[in-house]
Amino acid sequence: MDNSYELAKLLRDNIYCISLKEKEENRKAILNLFPSAKFFEAIDTRGFNVLDYKDKVQEDSWEALKIANEKNIRNYHHSLTNGSVGCFLSHIEIVKHIVANKIPYSLVLEDDCIIRPQWNIDLPKFLDHILDDIPLDLDLYFLNLSSFFVETIGFNTEDGLKIFNPPWGYYMDESKQWVKPDNKNFQFFQVHSVIISYEGAVKILQNFTKVKMQYDSFLANLYRKGKINIYINRDQIFIQNQFDKSSIDTIEKVKNINFFEDFDLI
Repeated sequence: MDNSYELAKLLRDNIYCISLKEKEENRKAILNLFPSAKFFEAIDTRGFNVLDYKDKVQEDSWEALKIANEKNIRNYHHSLTNGSVGCFLSHIEIVKHIVANKIPYSLVLEDDCIIRPQWNIDLPKFLDHILDDIPLDLDLYFLNLSSFFVETIGFNTEDGLKIFNPPWGYYMDESKQWVKPDNKNFQFFQVHSVIISYEGAVKILQNFTKVKMQYDSFLANLYRKGKINIYINRDQIFIQNQFDKSSIDTIEKVKNINFFEDFDLI
């Protein structure tokens, strides 16, 4: 990519991190990685706070959330929890900021993302390496490879981690830093590290009215329907800090475990 320097500068100037104000240690860790990062105060819908956002949630999803809280079990992975409502709305606020300010490319993080353990890299140089090859038609470009599934799942325990190694669909080119999965049976989990283009942000807002499902499933659903263009970095750069208690999956029990669930099911 000829303008990788300009893109790198754009990203350095437009790094946004969703963070609860109480997560001071997480914020320090993010600033150690990205000194220019700007924090967006996360919308806190934990516990009874979620009641203030009922009008932001689709009616049938709200009813399913009430039942999930009563029974302490949700129907599907994509089913809402209290915290996931705030996560979704927090991401939407950043997307609105990108569109309102016509920002060509932004790096959006969640404050519990960390560099993959035991991977010693010069992060700025590595990101520059990615940007040299990044597709110009991207809407979203994810930096957390291990969270993606297509069709079947293989396990690789390199570095002591369970790394999902799915059979990628079309657009697989060994010379490229990225892959593009088949969108027929595509699902992923977590959105803690993603590059978003202005065009991608516009598409997200065009397809959003109210919160129906968790944000990761919302994006996966758009990709399945051909409404958004997603690429995935072949190297897993960031993972979610497993020692930081999630404020999203507060209802951990899931009734139906299906990686390729129908998103129309509540």
